Amino acid sequence: MSPGEVGGALSVVGTIGALGLFLPGIDKAWSAGPTDHDELRRLRFGEGVYLGAALVLTLAASYAQGTPAPFVLGFGLALAVVTAHEYAARQQPAPSSAAAQG
Repeated sequence: MSPGEVGGALSVVGTIGALGLFLPGIDKAWSAGPTDHDELRRLRFGEGVYLGAALVLTLAASYAQGTPAPFVLGFGLALAVVTAHEYAARQQPAPSSAAAQG
């Protein structure tokens, strides 16, 4: 990738980062754990919307710029964000201080 291609891709990466607002906060995913089905349903819906929008935007930007750089950088970022949320959701939440005392 040339510096010009990377520069053009960075504008798409910013948009992909902003689309992360479709996802619940990573702290909610972290505290929910694998048994909170309602929170996981919201998380998965947000991930679907986020990845779908990221796919469309990065493919359109790649087509417009004639280079795969926007797709590689933008969709790579989207996959990293979803991977972090999935990792957090799969972790067992720490017991609260009230439960630890009782």
